[in-house]
Amino acid sequence: MKKKNGFTLIETIVVVAMMGLIFAGASVYFSTNANKRAVKNTMSRLVSQIEMARNNAKVRNSPEGSENSNFRYVELSIDNGMVRITNDLGYEYLETDLSNSGVVIPNISGCQLCFAAGEGKLVNTLGESKTDEVNLVLSSNGYSGRINIDVSGLVEEEQ
Repeated sequence: MKKKNGFTLIETIVVVAMMGLIFAGASVYFSTNANKRAVKNTMSRLVSQIEMARNNAKVRNSPEGSENSNFRYVELSIDNGMVRITNDLGYEYLETDLSNSGVVIPNISGCQLCFAAGEGKLVNTLGESKTDEVNLVLSSNGYSGRINIDVSGLVEEEQ
């Protein structure tokens, strides 16, 4: 009797099925990591914007083109991923688009995130101190991160 070389059909099917399972597991892993990376990157960019707004308020920095530094607060607002930093006199410091990050970012308006001029603490439109911190939750396909801004204006990230 002659010895046959090669693999049987069953051996080939088993190997192909095992490779399929490995590739499926790897794609889920890489997809989850991509979502995690997107949230982390967007959080990092948003934290930078929040800290920029607070610092501009704290040092009473006026935006370019403005000669008036007699503002009460600097506001950071978010509308569909568009981040704007302005002061209460209507002068704009910065506008950044984070909408293409693939991350859900909550909208913020109405002085939810306003920093007092000269102090950097959270205030309302009347310049009165806020008593509650602000929490922003960013998410992307099952992965989320949180940014906390306490009443003194300090920013903290939670992954």
